[in-house]
Amino acid sequence: MATGTFQHRARPASRSRKGFSLVEVALSLGVMAFALVAILGLLPSGVNSFRQSSQLATVQQIADLITIEARQTDFDKLSATFNGLVRYYDTDGTELTGSTDPNGVCVYAAQTSIGNFTVSSGTSTTYTNLQVNNQPQIQTIAISIAHIPEGWTAAGTTAAFSLTGKVAARGDLYTRYIQVANGVNGN
Repeated sequence: MATGTFQHRARPASRSRKGFSLVEVALSLGVMAFALVAILGLLPSGVNSFRQSSQLATVQQIADLITIEARQTDFDKLSATFNGLVRYYDTDGTELTGSTDPNGVCVYAAQTSIGNFTVSSGTSTTYTNLQVNNQPQIQTIAISIAHIPEGWTAAGTTAAFSLTGKVAARGDLYTRYIQVANGVNGN
């Protein structure tokens, strides 16, 4: 027996884990990539929905402006002022002056008509003008607003109303019917 010798056995150093392994990093990147692709797939749908709601809000604003103007017009001048009138608007719903659009900024066209209308969508609704002693007492005004596709000019927008089947099939035609009574709302 050897005296004075002491053998020290070194204990293996414990391996502390600091960080992630390559497998864990690869897995987390795969999950994140999958989620990112799913989110990016929803982006076009969201942008399309936003564009459609923005267009509908502008169309309703245009219809509201025409409705207010019709209700403030003298009843005797309604037919001369609004029957067959076509107006052009930009993306913000601001009316463009003149009947042509040389700069290509016309995005909406609105046409007003006065008459009797029957609307069928599930149930049938009829809007009729009322006359008493051959004098009109109620006028019905149809306000049709079309979204004009890119590439059209204002000169070609009258085709939007003559091709209402094509425009309506795309869902780009909005029509509102209002009735204005003689002696009501300042008329």
